[in-house]
Amino acid sequence: MNYEETCKFLDKARVLGSILGMESINRLCERLGNPEDYGKVIHIAGTNGKGSTGAFIESALIENGMKVGRFTSPAVFFYEEMWKINRTPISKERLSSLMTTVKTACDEIERDGFPHPTVFEIETAAAYLLMKEEKVDISLIEVGCGGLTDATNVVKRPELSVITSISMDHMAFLGDTLEKIAEMKAGIIKENSKTVALLQDERVNTVLRKTAEEKNSLLSFADASGYKISANSDMTMKISNGTDTYSLNMCGEFQRENFILALECVKQILKTELLPENVVRAMEKTVWPGRFEKVNNNPLVVIDGCHNADAAVKLRKSIQMFLPDRKIHFIVGILKDKDFEEIVANVLPLGVDAICVTPPVERGLDKDVLLSVCKKHLENVTTAENMKEAVQGLVSKYKDTEDVVFIYGSLSYLSEAVNALN
Repeated sequence: MNYEETCKFLDKARVLGSILGMESINRLCERLGNPEDYGKVIHIAGTNGKGSTGAFIESALIENGMKVGRFTSPAVFFYEEMWKINRTPISKERLSSLMTTVKTACDEIERDGFPHPTVFEIETAAAYLLMKEEKVDISLIEVGCGGLTDATNVVKRPELSVITSISMDHMAFLGDTLEKIAEMKAGIIKENSKTVALLQDERVNTVLRKTAEEKNSLLSFADASGYKISANSDMTMKISNGTDTYSLNMCGEFQRENFILALECVKQILKTELLPENVVRAMEKTVWPGRFEKVNNNPLVVIDGCHNADAAVKLRKSIQMFLPDRKIHFIVGILKDKDFEEIVANVLPLGVDAICVTPPVERGLDKDVLLSVCKKHLENVTTAENMKEAVQGLVSKYKDTEDVVFIYGSLSYLSEAVNALN
């Protein structure tokens, strides 16, 4: 298939929606020769922080001389960024080649009377196939939703299972309590394996301990609570526990947790208590787009893919820490299946005004519905027809000022925001 044919194949699969379960992905991977069994895999699950934690680990392993493959979802700026080799996204041609192979397997599955795999199952199978073809030294595979019944969980013997911050999200699929959600996330823990998890809410910790014990998995917790943040004016930060100090290119309350978790993971992978200085420096220089990211200087424009209540609480702390005494003008858009009341309530009162937009996806919450919610927490709220109108209007108005334009609420429209700036 060429790229246009590849897009049509994927669009057709998207109509099938998202179906959790392992039967279909197992069948697809078997047809492809079980590429998930190739090499060493680091499997990352959690509600928030998967991408940033993976980026820190990726930098460390590349600096240590490894060839690193990585699969993340969803795409933020362009589709091919979901599949990377040593930080470089694959080309459209390579994607088409992978999907041609996967489509042949899907056609065989349908011909044999089984349901066609979903788009995420197709993307996951393509990721494992890529890692095998590229003969990577290690693969970083990010869970899509949950863990236990997520397509990426087809991997049988991961080198390391990683659990990031867990909070209430995707309740319709994962459960209506923190414990139930933690059980689903803990589903990536395998028999006789190693697991590293962020030390967090004790309800989550208890579930992880229980699962690890049942699976005979060696569990290590990464505790970030003893590290304090020093915010820098250029939106970088230092974290320190009084003995060790790290200078991070990324900033935000949540990055403290992600970095310390990644640090423990890299120590486990490299089997050392003390990481080489060059490896630590590589981690400190890591960037991950769409997470409290500065994308414009005049005026300062920041984007953040905050999309659930826990992320909103951490975002509020980050804004208070890194943007104190600044006038903030929000652009906000949220998906209708998210906890938009909490996402708004935790962050919007920090601003002087806000513009509501509708994310350009089927799940996008209508801007007028969002407007009524936002007005409960901020008096001066309006709407814009699209992101371009909102961004360019604010950037023009506040150029050459100390005011901040802050865009948040969903990863689904951050590419539009960046495109509008350009």
